[in-house]
Amino acid sequence: MTNPLLDHQYSDLDQLSGPNRVLVPFLACGDLSGYDADLTYPLQLSEGAEYEYRPPNQPPINPPYQDAVEKKRTDQLAKPGGDCPTTPDAAVSLSASDVDRTAALSLQEPAGAEGDG
Repeated sequence: MTNPLLDHQYSDLDQLSGPNRVLVPFLACGDLSGYDADLTYPLQLSEGAEYEYRPPNQPPINPPYQDAVEKKRTDQLAKPGGDCPTTPDAAVSLSASDVDRTAALSLQEPAGAEGDG
């Protein structure tokens, strides 16, 4: 059985017979002889014709993240890990007596919890 979909030469002279008569040539994303979306084409498609700019039917939207994009372009957007002030380790460290005092406070029973029963 021949596959007319792989032939790429469709004309009125192509005669199909048998089960190939019911196959309908179909391409999901356009014909192979049409424009290719991955190529760049010149603006002057025909000789002597002047290119005329036409604005888009639907202009771009005003997205909610536009402020962040503008800040990123002007290098004003906060960088991860760069804007946090650093604290010396000595200011954060706890002494052993502070740790013992905190542990002792967490082990004490709350007031009024003794008389349940």
